[in-house]
Amino acid sequence: MAIELLRHVPTTNFLIVEKNSGLGGTWYENRYPGCACDIRSALYSLSFEQRGNWTRDYSTQEEILKYLDEVSSKWNLQRHIRFDSTVHKAQWDNHQLLWRVRVSTGDLESSMQSQYQLTTDKLISAAGQLNIPRYPDIPGLGSFVGKQMHSARWDSTYDVAGKRIAVIGNGASAFQVVPELAKTASRLMVYQRSPKWIIPRQDQSIGRLDELLLIWVPPSLHAYITNPDYSPSQIEWIVRWMKSQLPDKPDLWDTLTPRYPFGCNRIFPLRWPIQRITATGIQVETEEAQPFDLIVLATGSHTVGFLFSMDIYGLDGRPLRELWKAGAQAYRGVVAEDLPNFGFLYGPNTNLGHNSVIHMIEAQSRYLGKLITAVVEPRLHGQTLALRIRPDALRAYNEQLQNLLSETSWADARCSSWYKTEDGRNVHNWPKNVGQYQAKLAQVHWDDFIAEGSAATSVRKLADRASDRVRWCWMSLVAIGLTLATMITGVRNCSIPSFLLGSALVEKV
Repeated sequence: MAIELLRHVPTTNFLIVEKNSGLGGTWYENRYPGCACDIRSALYSLSFEQRGNWTRDYSTQEEILKYLDEVSSKWNLQRHIRFDSTVHKAQWDNHQLLWRVRVSTGDLESSMQSQYQLTTDKLISAAGQLNIPRYPDIPGLGSFVGKQMHSARWDSTYDVAGKRIAVIGNGASAFQVVPELAKTASRLMVYQRSPKWIIPRQDQSIGRLDELLLIWVPPSLHAYITNPDYSPSQIEWIVRWMKSQLPDKPDLWDTLTPRYPFGCNRIFPLRWPIQRITATGIQVETEEAQPFDLIVLATGSHTVGFLFSMDIYGLDGRPLRELWKAGAQAYRGVVAEDLPNFGFLYGPNTNLGHNSVIHMIEAQSRYLGKLITAVVEPRLHGQTLALRIRPDALRAYNEQLQNLLSETSWADARCSSWYKTEDGRNVHNWPKNVGQYQAKLAQVHWDDFIAEGSAATSVRKLADRASDRVRWCWMSLVAIGLTLATMITGVRNCSIPSFLLGSALVEKV
C-alpha cells in the first residue's frame, strides 16, 4: 500500500503505524522451528518486485522476512514507519471529516507507555486476519509449572533438545513445528481436536535453471500455479499417502483421516478430550496425567472478530463492533458501511484456500489508491471530501457473495471451520479465483459511494464520466455488433451498401 502511494498517488505525507519493533507482520511474529510459507516462493513476491533467487520452492520465515526488509529498504519505507506504536482507538469526526487515531508507544508488554493522537484524512487497516494468538479454554492452563508458549510467541532462547514435549493443536503451525521438534525431543505427543487433510509438500531447493527462468521469463511463474480442485481418484491417492506415513500404526489411520469434504475444516469431538492441565502435565479422560517439560499451544489465532483489538467508531460514533455483530462484511473486501475514508487490506472475504493472497492485496492497494487520490487532491486545494459506501451497494454485493459461497465445500453442513461465524456465515473466504477478484477491483464504481464535503461534486462528476464511458462502450459494442451483422448480410447478398451502413454507424458513435 505504501509503495502504491509513492508510485501513483500525489502525496508522500503518510504514516505506517506498526505495533512491533520491526516490519514483516506474521513473518516477524512467527519464529517457531520450521516456520515457512505454504504457497510457493515464486508466487509470494510482489508483482513489481519479483525475486527469482529464492532458495527453496517453499520459503522459510527467515527468507521471506529478509525479502520484505530488502523491498522496504529499496523504497525507503522506514522513514514512513513508526515502530512500537499500537493503535487502540480510531474515531471519525463528522464535522472535520477526518479520523482521530489514538496511539500508544513502547513495548507491548511494558507498563511504561505513552499515548498521543493522530489526525488523518484517510485511514487504512493492514492489520491482517490472523494476528492475535488464541489460547485454548482448558482448565488448569495457567497452573503448569514447566515451559509453555504459543507457536506465534516462540521463545527461541529455550532449548527443546531432550525435552518431553506436548503440542496442543494440529493446524498449519503444528504441521510445521512438530517434525522439527521430533528431531531432538526425548518424547513428543500431539493433542488434536480434529483430523486434518494433509498432502505432500514436495519442497526442494530451486536450481540455477529455474532461478534464471523466474528472473528472465516471468510467464514461467504460471508453471507454479496449480488447480485447487481435486478429483475423487486424487483424494483416494491422498488418503493412501497419509496412511503410508504411518505404515506400522494402522490403529491411528481412522483417527487421523478426516470425515469431512476435502478442502474444508470440521471440528470433531476429541476421542479422549483433554480433561485438564496439571502442574506437571496433561490429563485426558482415559489415562493418568502425562508429564511434560514443554507445552506448545499451536491453537491458531482469533479469526472472525476482525480488528476486535481496536475500538473503531464510524459515522455518528457508531462502533464497528455493532456494525459487525452478525459477522464482518465489506464491499469488495475493502470498504465497510458507515466508515468514511476507511479501507481494508486483506479484509472480510478476501482470504484464499489456494494461491497467493499477495495478488489479492495488490488489487486492493490499487483500488484504495484511487479512493485516496480522490480524497487527497481536493485537500491540496483546501477542500474536503469524505467517501463512504452506499448501504444498498454493500448489501447487494454481500448477498451475491454469500450465494456464491453457499455453493462451495466450505458451506458443507458437516463443516465447522475458522472461516465461519457460529451461525455458519463465511466471513473470510473469496469464492472465485484471483483473476476474477482483480477484475472486480480494476475500476471504482463512483456511484456506489456517498460523497460529502466541499469537493463532493467532483466525485459526482467522476461518476457521471464513468457512466458516460460505460454508455459509450455499450453503444460501441452495439455498433460493432450491427456492423458484423450487416457485413455477414452483405457477404450473403453481395450487397455493398450494407458495408457502408456499418461503417457509418461506427463513425457516428
